[in-house]
Amino acid sequence: MIAATSQPTPASIDAFAPWQAALTVWLALGAAALLLVPTWRGIDPWLGWLPFWLVVAPAIDLAVLRRRWIAARVRSACERALRRWRARRGQARLLGVRRMRSPRHRPRGRTIAAFQSVMPRRLRSMRRRNSPMMRR
Repeated sequence: MIAATSQPTPASIDAFAPWQAALTVWLALGAAALLLVPTWRGIDPWLGWLPFWLVVAPAIDLAVLRRRWIAARVRSACERALRRWRARRGQARLLGVRRMRSPRHRPRGRTIAAFQSVMPRRLRSMRRRNSPMMRR
């Protein structure tokens, strides 16, 4: 019987792993150099804008090499956020339909008559109050 080995098969080894490691080191050293050496934050006559070559270029290259991994991460984060948003929304309700409140939600110690105004309902409207019928 052949014992199972923990060594990866050639198909599972990423061909760009050495490039990713080199670009990660380049990015880290470039960021450290920009923090520690202020003169490298400017423009060089031969190389151009140094922060681009020290930080931005390796970051773009890493993003291109790991685009499938980044896309999968973004997709899973969006799905998680959508699931959380749907769970928080609760049950869907019909538009224009108000829920009936249970009797325990009514204010205690007050009756419905306490909330009614002294003016009769038919006189509340300004149009009715200013109508010729009401001026008599």
